[in-house]
Amino acid sequence: MHPRLSQPFRTYRGKIAYIGDANAERGPIERGREFFTVTVQPSGERTINARCEIDDSGVVRDVVYSVDSQWAPVDAFIRLNVRGRFMGSGWFRFSHTMAECETFMAEGGRVSQRMWRRTGDEGENATTFGAHPVACDVWHLGQYAPDTMISGQALAHTAFMSSLLPNGASGPMLSTLTYGIDYLGPEELTVPAGTFPTHHFRYVFSNGHPDEHVWYTSEDLILVRIRWDLLKTTYELVELERSNG
Repeated sequence: MHPRLSQPFRTYRGKIAYIGDANAERGPIERGREFFTVTVQPSGERTINARCEIDDSGVVRDVVYSVDSQWAPVDAFIRLNVRGRFMGSGWFRFSHTMAECETFMAEGGRVSQRMWRRTGDEGENATTFGAHPVACDVWHLGQYAPDTMISGQALAHTAFMSSLLPNGASGPMLSTLTYGIDYLGPEELTVPAGTFPTHHFRYVFSNGHPDEHVWYTSEDLILVRIRWDLLKTTYELVELERSNG
């Protein structure tokens, strides 16, 4: 038998339901779901394995994405299918100065990209990556300590993105997005997975899209709820399990 590691990794896993708004005929409906497992190393580096399913648009996205102990992106692999058709797959790598991508798409073939980190809409340093599992939407907040933020004073943030479509159904390719991050305070939330103390943030967009409200719990930044009026959808944690490696 192999000996246990002296500082073993740990894991947590869960499921997020994508709940579309009620209508007169059907009421609220689950329009998609996401299954995720996160492995956290003793160094603080963590890797998420996620499968995202969106029924009405036929999206199936498989993602493996790693960040370091400061929530900065390290590397990622994304494979995208839409309505049963392969759309593309891409490998992403991030250094302190640059992001690079090698991707192959059904329309466009092989593409290689390199982008400097200082590449935002107004020259901001892009510090996070949107790989499009909603579990990772709150990972952009790892560098913001809630007790240092003032509500109503949104901070400008620039992220690399694998797709600029709201459902992430393009590419995958590198692009950037700049938006505001505003902390709205602590809040206790009850969702199907349980009751959690959370931090409530919102993302403020300048392109006309409504604000995206996000809630996370614990130092692991575990998504509890997202509400985005643009897609008329609420995303809620419905299962959560934690264990050691």
